[in-house]
Amino acid sequence: MDEPLQMRDFGRCVVIAGKNGSGKTRLLKLLDDIAKRYVTPDARRQAELEIAQQRQAHQSHQAEIQRFQTQPRSSDLPGQVEVMRSQMAMFETEISRREQRIAVSEALIMSGEGQPKIVFFVPRSTSLEDPADGKENEAIHRASAFASGLGAEGAHVAAPAYARQVMRAATSERGSRKPRGTAGSHQAETDLIDMFGELLGDGVQFELNESQNLQLEGLTEQYNTLLSDGQKVLFQLACMLHARTASLKDCIVFLDEPENHLHPSALNDLVDRLLDVLVDGQLWISTHSVPLIAHLSATDPDCLWFAEAGKFSRAGRAPSRVVNSLLGGTEGARRLNELTLLPSRYASFLLLRQCLLPPGVIPYEGKDPQLDQIRAVLDSVRPPGRPLSILDFGAGKGRLLDAIADAAGDKPIGGLIDYVAYERCEEDAEHCQMHSAALYADGGSTRRAFSSLADVQQVRGEKSVDIVIVCNVLHEVRPAEWLDEFGAGSALAKLLRDDGFILFVEDYAIPVGERAHEYGFLLLDEKELGKLFGITENDVAQGWFNRNDHAQPGYRGRLIAHMVSAKCLERLTERSRWEAIRALNERSLERLQTLLAQEHNTDTKPVLGRENALVTQLVANSALWLRDNPKAFAASYEHG
Repeated sequence: MDEPLQMRDFGRCVVIAGKNGSGKTRLLKLLDDIAKRYVTPDARRQAELEIAQQRQAHQSHQAEIQRFQTQPRSSDLPGQVEVMRSQMAMFETEISRREQRIAVSEALIMSGEGQPKIVFFVPRSTSLEDPADGKENEAIHRASAFASGLGAEGAHVAAPAYARQVMRAATSERGSRKPRGTAGSHQAETDLIDMFGELLGDGVQFELNESQNLQLEGLTEQYNTLLSDGQKVLFQLACMLHARTASLKDCIVFLDEPENHLHPSALNDLVDRLLDVLVDGQLWISTHSVPLIAHLSATDPDCLWFAEAGKFSRAGRAPSRVVNSLLGGTEGARRLNELTLLPSRYASFLLLRQCLLPPGVIPYEGKDPQLDQIRAVLDSVRPPGRPLSILDFGAGKGRLLDAIADAAGDKPIGGLIDYVAYERCEEDAEHCQMHSAALYADGGSTRRAFSSLADVQQVRGEKSVDIVIVCNVLHEVRPAEWLDEFGAGSALAKLLRDDGFILFVEDYAIPVGERAHEYGFLLLDEKELGKLFGITENDVAQGWFNRNDHAQPGYRGRLIAHMVSAKCLERLTERSRWEAIRALNERSLERLQTLLAQEHNTDTKPVLGRENALVTQLVANSALWLRDNPKAFAASYEHG
């Protein structure tokens, strides 16, 4: 394994993909081992108290031994000293043991307060043992133990006994073997048989024979010989899900290569059902299954991690590494692409689909070119003799703060940056506050994160901010709120110093679509921002408006930061808003026309597919807003 191993910012599902021997299974076993030694916050506080007490006792014994050594010797002193030294050694051992346990526990960051419950959920046997072939009391015991358990160990023996017990109980209360009930005391049987149908296939149904033992409906042959290996695995999984739905809801479930013996569609159905069950839990999957990866990445691109030689990196935004690895290189990936969709078409369809989904929060993962760009701008405007006061508008979970701390290294950031976060989501704002408390020497006594701009203004005061950073946020703000958020009378305008700026930072090749508001999203570039704030040539000459393109060629023209002086905010009006969105519509139409005029073939890159989807979406989004705001349209010409 790569040391140190760092993985963070997980969602409800974590997918680890890579070749055999890349470290996927080893990672799951490592997490299981650490979780078994995890110390809960309450237990940690108790351990730290006991460590402090034992250190105090150790110091007391040390002082007592030193006192003995200065006194006249007596016959019993050597014995007392030996006893105290023995106790000191015991204290040292206990302190070391508790510190090691706390250190191991720090490797995991848990969202809850309790002990993590990790469950390995993939059956390893493809053979089912019929309870009719063994002793009745042993089968009853296995069924009961199966119902109260969590993991997959022994499921090939216990699952058939459990299924038989569920059906026997329903039959006993019903008074006859048929027909099967659908409610009340028969619901458990109904749910189990429905689950068999969903996972094993509609044609696979179980019943009890005359001896009250399991058989496939209408067949007398042993089901263990009639079912395929995959169906036997699914039988075990169906019984596990049925028995443990309630107890699994807050567990961390591990699926280690669950695709073995299973059809891709059956595996996808199983994973979806598990995610429904894990209401407060988490699902970790190590896999080689490209269909499963595609299924889960379509709804959560950030779930995917790439394993290679014991190293793990997030791959959701660049899944080609995973696909190439699993398909034997680029040639295998190319053949799969040819079998399904052209890459550019897939990228286009994916972005358009994402445009119907709400935006997510981007975590900091180090070496972020966009944040490097922001740091370069901040260095250029830092005032002499005092920290630069910044307001992180739409801070999320503190991605910018992480980048600033990374750049500072071991240096305290308090002397460089006076950081304040504004994030509407109270949970994320609280996360920013706790994170800033760990980075600043004041230990959290200074409030640095707010869910209301009015609170920022009340606590920090007017004219207190040098620069407001709006990173990947402006396109998510409803146009109806632009004047209130960025206009002359806004809280931001009051917070900014007279020589302050707003820094609008955007990725103009936005890789993931989103539905941020009723008009999707509106991505304003230099021309549109100039219209929005009434920028003149004189403003540019005075440095009140400037465009900062990324220094690296690979991001040039894509990652751009626009600085707008506080002096220009008063020019934001309903008319300038309309002109900005009209300019966006015109620019997007021109780019779309250029793309359509070009020749494309099977080698067309995914980036062009995404761009085509992006400009098409911007044309539609801006046109919808212009259609819904005819009064602004008329006013623009009446005063133009």
